[in-house]
Amino acid sequence: MAERESVSTPDASADAAGLADWFSQGADALVEVLGTYDPEAPAFLPFRVPQTVASWQRRLAHETSVHRVDVESAIDAVAPIDAVLASDGVDEYLSAALVRILGSGRAAVPVGSLHIHCTDVAGEWLVVPEGEGFALTREHAKGDAAIRGAAADVLLALWGRRGVAAALGGAGLDVVGDESVASAWLAIGGV
Repeated sequence: MAERESVSTPDASADAAGLADWFSQGADALVEVLGTYDPEAPAFLPFRVPQTVASWQRRLAHETSVHRVDVESAIDAVAPIDAVLASDGVDEYLSAALVRILGSGRAAVPVGSLHIHCTDVAGEWLVVPEGEGFALTREHAKGDAAIRGAAADVLLALWGRRGVAAALGGAGLDVVGDESVASAWLAIGGV
């Protein structure tokens, strides 16, 4: 894979079109590099996930989809995230990123369990505090709180892209049960 020294940065004087071209060229190069490897080939990731090229492909797909929304929201032109991709992004957030965030000490495990339910595609999870971490199951189950909504809205809320107040009222999410539990879990992605 590419060496760390091969990382490029855009020209500081680039205009919007130049930045878009720089990003597009980098994305094309990334897809080309990742496509040359067997998805099951070993690859280091700083997450507790299978250490394979496929895990990098998954991670970068979700990273790109969320940061695309960041860029597009700056000009009020946000295109939707595909619902199936977003649901997988929720799963990846819960099974990989959340583990890393909580393990780093940047956030504490909230008190209370959270049920997450995508309303537009398959996707349900239960997150239950357990010791210094949490247990995650992929099932319909009752939690102390529940959030329900379109997969993209759930994904963006978990990553702190809607803000906790907006996530509870204005991001298309329904909250059932203890709102303080839902707020605590949603606040983690913004740290």
